[in-house]
Amino acid sequence: MKKPILTAFFLLVVILTRAQTLSPTVLASSGDFFSNSSGMISWTLGELMGETYSSAGNFVTQGFQQPNDSITGIVEQNTTTMTLFPNPATDQLTLDFGQEGNGNYQVEVFNALGQQMSAQQITVGGGNSRFQIPVTGYADGIYFVRVRKSGSNVVTSFKINKVS
Repeated sequence: MKKPILTAFFLLVVILTRAQTLSPTVLASSGDFFSNSSGMISWTLGELMGETYSSAGNFVTQGFQQPNDSITGIVEQNTTTMTLFPNPATDQLTLDFGQEGNGNYQVEVFNALGQQMSAQQITVGGGNSRFQIPVTGYADGIYFVRVRKSGSNVVTSFKINKVS
């Protein structure tokens, strides 16, 4: 009699208990996100204070509120002659299209969290192969510039470092 009861109790305990799992989310009763030209802060009630450090080429953060990792497959095509300079940048970036040719392009800037900072449609042609991207209002950190030619699947990406 004891053996079936103990077996049932053991199975019940095993079914009802679960091991700890890691998740990139946090459940909280309150929180918010703020950003301006000098930085950004995100908080939740009850979470320990976390900091983010960045330096040339490095970005370190801690705490529960981490950006979601998304894996995107990109086919590398080494036929581009576009250049983006200076890197690191303080006030503005210069995108030089070189021998890419005439056409319409979509130029987007994203921060390290994947949030779109700016998007612009530009037309290259008639001897104008350079385009200025202002970054004066951006906080110091790592940014990504994505250039896509209209009517094409070719995307050129650049990683830049914004410093004061």
